Amino acid sequence: MEIDRETSNLLKGIAIILIVLAHAIRNFSIPLISLVTSPAELGVFAFLFLSGYGICKSYGLSGIDARKYLAKRFRRVVVPYWVVLTIYIIFLFLFVPSYFSHPIIPQAVVMNYLLIVFYPFDILGVGWFVTYIMVWYVIYLLASRLPLGDMKKILLMLLGIPAIVYFFGHDLAGVLQSVFSQIPTDILFGSRNLYLPYAFAFPLGVLATKVGSWHVKLHFPPLSKVGEYSYYIYLVHMGVLCILLVHCFNVSYCANWTDFETNNYVQNSYTALQAGNYTLSRAYLEQAIAIDPYRTEAYRGLGAVKYGQGDFAGAIAAFDTVIGLEPNHADDYWNRGLAKWSLGDYAGAKADYDLAIQFNNASAVVYFYRGSAKTHTGDIVGALVDFDKAIALDPVYVDAYVARASSKYVLGDYSGMRTDIARALAADSTFTRKNQIAGAFSEYGDGLYAAGMYEGAINAYNLSLEFNPVASVFEKLGSARGSNGDYAGAIADFDKALELDPRLAKAYGNRGSMKGRLGNYTEAIADLDKALEVDQNLTEAYYNRGGAKYMLGDFEGAKADIDKAHELNPALPDYETVKAQIDAQGR
Repeated sequence: MEIDRETSNLLKGIAIILIVLAHAIRNFSIPLISLVTSPAELGVFAFLFLSGYGICKSYGLSGIDARKYLAKRFRRVVVPYWVVLTIYIIFLFLFVPSYFSHPIIPQAVVMNYLLIVFYPFDILGVGWFVTYIMVWYVIYLLASRLPLGDMKKILLMLLGIPAIVYFFGHDLAGVLQSVFSQIPTDILFGSRNLYLPYAFAFPLGVLATKVGSWHVKLHFPPLSKVGEYSYYIYLVHMGVLCILLVHCFNVSYCANWTDFETNNYVQNSYTALQAGNYTLSRAYLEQAIAIDPYRTEAYRGLGAVKYGQGDFAGAIAAFDTVIGLEPNHADDYWNRGLAKWSLGDYAGAKADYDLAIQFNNASAVVYFYRGSAKTHTGDIVGALVDFDKAIALDPVYVDAYVARASSKYVLGDYSGMRTDIARALAADSTFTRKNQIAGAFSEYGDGLYAAGMYEGAINAYNLSLEFNPVASVFEKLGSARGSNGDYAGAIADFDKALELDPRLAKAYGNRGSMKGRLGNYTEAIADLDKALEVDQNLTEAYYNRGGAKYMLGDFEGAKADIDKAHELNPALPDYETVKAQIDAQGR
């Protein structure tokens, strides 16, 4: 195949016009981009093809003087690039000083001069091509020195070199990542993909010199003249376009770099989070936010990490920022609601669950949590409605059945309560589930006991014991009975608690108190002694034992116990009155 110099220049002229038009259209957002971009890529391919053809025609595939060959390539390709790059950097320094505020710029400048150019760290926008064509010039020189025939050398370039370039790109990316630590890894790998589409262009141009006998001859002097200076046009045009963008549109040069860098930190944070390293994940996200304070993904991740670390207030603040930037995402309200729930802000959690449902996250779990929040704020009827919705969406949602059973219990629907518990246990009859049901009723009993509703507390504790008969709940049941005036029933409950746990100090102490109220002071003192053997800091045990000793006439012993109780709790009520009474009897 024969292509004369005029035809080669004409083809280069066409290629450079397509490339310049494509860059102009893309940067100035002209709608015709889809019609021009692909021919522009063809133009780059043509440039490399014609370079391979021309170099082979000029030097052949053997006997190349390496020093003269490289010096000429360097003088004709690299030096003009450095000149244009330097002029452009000076322009930026004088007219766009903010460009140099980005921390990656010093490394990027060095890389561009060393021809280690990766998008979007290509300052001039053409450095990648200069790097690529110089690599092919070097590969051509190395291939020419192999002890092989011309066609084998070309075949090696066609088949071997692109594969080497592809796989070597991974290792090269890792090496450069370690040297230029500021550069996100995904940018390095992405740049490999920029080079690969043109991997065959240069060697195909070399091959064209060896195959076929046809001649390609085109004549159009204006285009040939453009093609003669096409490389210089290529170097200059991107700088001119960028200058126009600065003056006409006030484009931020660091926008692409910031975007890539922030994405890299966010991705690294997810990797660290999956490995359970919350501290590292949080550090990556904070770096991402420092670079781009409007990146919602970073704030979302930070909220999740802080929640995982137990920093619920910090998680709420992060989700506040996300919602301020993007107020229509249901999951953000859901996650913020979870953080508020963890802080005991049930009203705030409910408000966020309302918004999550409003923005189309009407899932069973959201209804369940909203129902639970309503329970904590006293809206039992509203909670029951939400638990109904959760179960309608997920008929095997065991937690929802348990919660609904608790609501029905509060509302007096004992039959409905037991039906829901039966459904829950039918789906999950494990000890853990039974313990959960028992815990729910025990917790409800605690609330009733604290409110002075002793009958209700007794009923709740009895229900809890049906599913998990544990010593601590028998002790609570005994306390509720005693507070309700059933001292003998309370003693029986404390007996059961101590059968299950002979080291339960509170059960000994409370049983002793009940025996004292029944006038069994000697037995009361024996129980209180056992309570204090287990736990020497039970204030009430000292106080009650002092009272029992007083009733048996042991005034010195009574005074010692009352003093010890006061020592443990200086705010002990009626201390002075009781002490005076003991002193009066002891005279």
